Amino acid sequence: MKKLLFSLIIPLLTVSCGDSTSPVEEGEWRSDIKADMILYLGEVLPFANFNEQTLEGEYTELTIEEYGENGNNYCITDDNENNVVIDYGDKLKAKGFKSAIDDIGYECYEKSTSRGKLVVYATWFPESTVLDVTAPAGNQIDAYLYFNN
Repeated sequence: MKKLLFSLIIPLLTVSCGDSTSPVEEGEWRSDIKADMILYLGEVLPFANFNEQTLEGEYTELTIEEYGENGNNYCITDDNENNVVIDYGDKLKAKGFKSAIDDIGYECYEKSTSRGKLVVYATWFPESTVLDVTAPAGNQIDAYLYFNN
């Protein structure tokens, strides 16, 4: 009986835990994140499997005086030991973005839209400590919509 019970439990554990280490490619952004993307960027960016418990979106208005251009910035972050944006550029390219290098030398992805130029950066940061303050590891997608003037 013990052997039979054991042979039934192992397959169940394998099924329920088998894919937990690979990033989930399917899914969609939480409804408030999607609504913010549409409002501030004019479209929903491809999904990345951010940590839902620490997922945050933040909007910043870009002004010519402060940023050199008018537009919107929408930044999505999480606390996550897993780099879920490692292949994000491929997802952006599949949605019509082109790979580019910005003025400072960072890789980004951009495309023209009816509202302006949309520029996206996708980064994973390891945990770090500066001046006795520890920042957890996490992912960040920074999207800028520079308005057509």
